[in-house]
Amino acid sequence: NNPLTVVKKLGFGDNIFRFTVINNVCEASPQEVTLTVPEVKIPEAISPNEDGLNDYFNVEGLEYTYNELVVINTGGAVVYSTKDYRSNDPENGWRGLDNYGDPLPEGTYYFLLTINGAQNMSVPAYVAHISGFIIIRR
Repeated sequence: NNPLTVVKKLGFGDNIFRFTVINNVCEASPQEVTLTVPEVKIPEAISPNEDGLNDYFNVEGLEYTYNELVVINTGGAVVYSTKDYRSNDPENGWRGLDNYGDPLPEGTYYFLLTINGAQNMSVPAYVAHISGFIIIRR
C-alpha cells in the first residue's frame, strides 16, 4: 500500500527499470523508466607545468554534485582535500599542490572521491565512493 519505491546502488550511466502494475484483476502493459547517473571520467595523471595540457586534475561529471576530494601520498598522509570540487573551473582545479599551496613532488598519489548526491533535487539521492591513483609529472 506504500506507493514509494526506493532504489539504491545505481551504477553510472543508464539504469533501466521495468515495472508492471497488477491489481489481481488485470495487468497493465510493462513500462520502463531510465534513471541516468552521470559518468565520472577520471584521469590517471596530471602534468602541472603550465603548458596547457593536463595541467590540473580534470574529473568530468562532478559539475552538478556535492562531493569531497581527498588526495593522499604513498605514506598515507592527506596532502590535499576540498569539498565540492569543480574541475570545469580550471583556475580552481587541483594542480598538484598541497593544502598550503606548495608543489607536491612528482610521483604517485591516491585519491578518494565521495559523491554525496546531485544538486538538482529532482535527482534521486545517491552516494558513490571512488578511489584510484593519480601520477604527477612536471
